[in-house]
Amino acid sequence: MFYWILPHQYRWVALLAANVIFYASFEARFLLLILLLTIVSYFCALGLERKGKGAGALFAVPILLIVLSLAVFKYTGFALNSVQKILDCFAIPFTAPVIRLLQPVGVSFFSFQMIGYLADVYRGKTRACRHFGKYAVFVSFFATITSGPIERAGHFLPQLEEKRDFQYEDAACGATLLLIGLFKKIVIADVVAKYVDNVYNNLHGSGGASVLAATLLFAL
Repeated sequence: MFYWILPHQYRWVALLAANVIFYASFEARFLLLILLLTIVSYFCALGLERKGKGAGALFAVPILLIVLSLAVFKYTGFALNSVQKILDCFAIPFTAPVIRLLQPVGVSFFSFQMIGYLADVYRGKTRACRHFGKYAVFVSFFATITSGPIERAGHFLPQLEEKRDFQYEDAACGATLLLIGLFKKIVIADVVAKYVDNVYNNLHGSGGASVLAATLLFAL
């Protein structure tokens, strides 16, 4: 409701505040990571649009930084375990160090959104956003940062500029979709998950019919 009370030109502030509060509720310190990558990609995109000398570097550097952060936080443990398994096949002694990195929430989604944005600007498919605050809203949008979909700047950013009025029908439709989603999650998925977990955690003691049923319910 606070969003609709604000004048149109300041509504992005409400969305950005919601993004920050939502993300901070998981792990506030990773806001610094998003902020750093947002600043780098924002200014590099402005430089890319000029198509001057060094455009290739302005495209490559932020993408390398984004991919590096994604690799460090999401794939370090996987990579080390894979190396250990490969070396074990050749009887080469190696003990992978135990590295437990807390993974930033939605790191894949905001990383690929930034990469897609930079690629679109580089190819001339979309203009670089001049408003840092609105670009930050695009990068960290709370409704998609944890589960997607990966949004394109050319689709999202124009919606921040479009003046909208509150529509009861839209609000009722949105509330209905939320309630249906909660029903699917709490009444169906959480109940089914108990049975699936019991079977999968005891595969040797479960019959074929139970495993088949658990597999079908897992898909549900």
